[in-house]
Amino acid sequence: MLTVQHRFFGAAEDGDNRGLIDGRDTGHGLSHPKKPDAFQRGIDKACLGQVPTRKLTADGFESQLGTNHYGHFLLNGLLFDRIAESKGRIVVVASLGYNLGLKTIRFDDMNWNEGYGANAADSQSKLAQMMFAYELQDRLSAAGRDDVEVFVCHPGSSATSLITTSASRTMRFIWWLMTKTPMVQTAEQGAYPEVMCAAEAALTEQRAPLRPRRAEWKRSVRSAREP
Repeated sequence: MLTVQHRFFGAAEDGDNRGLIDGRDTGHGLSHPKKPDAFQRGIDKACLGQVPTRKLTADGFESQLGTNHYGHFLLNGLLFDRIAESKGRIVVVASLGYNLGLKTIRFDDMNWNEGYGANAADSQSKLAQMMFAYELQDRLSAAGRDDVEVFVCHPGSSATSLITTSASRTMRFIWWLMTKTPMVQTAEQGAYPEVMCAAEAALTEQRAPLRPRRAEWKRSVRSAREP
């Protein structure tokens, strides 16, 4: 199973200037000498969120769209044949948070050269992820291919370091308050949808961001732990 983490993409604002393209050749991803010949599961979960001021990746992309979408798009293209060889799955971690934004892609200014807003840019990147997954599903279906399954999941509001490492001071304080309420679940619970999409053999629904019920969480975790 390959899980894509944030640091692989090297957004410029964290001081690590590996780009989306250059990341292939740095030993942090595909060029690792011990990589397997095939991947059964690819989980797209690299993420930046609520970046307060417009920043660019090393390749010149708006940081949230570059990290949350472009990097996954590139990596899936590079790994697709290997995933297909193992009849595997691609799991796209998106978010229903796209509803909080413009609910559209600003194709005339995807880099937010004008009118940047932390939440709007974040929501656009989540929508781009969902649109990518659904388009890939449609193209696989149209081609009559069943060697790769694509699922989209919604992790919900989870107590991870996402907001504390990338958001503004005000947003970090608001998030801290939210974590004291039932609105925010644990990081472990937030991971359950990913585990379900990666490990649950009986999944059939692909056209909705999946968020499992508690019984499904437990079954999926058991499946993931089985040899």
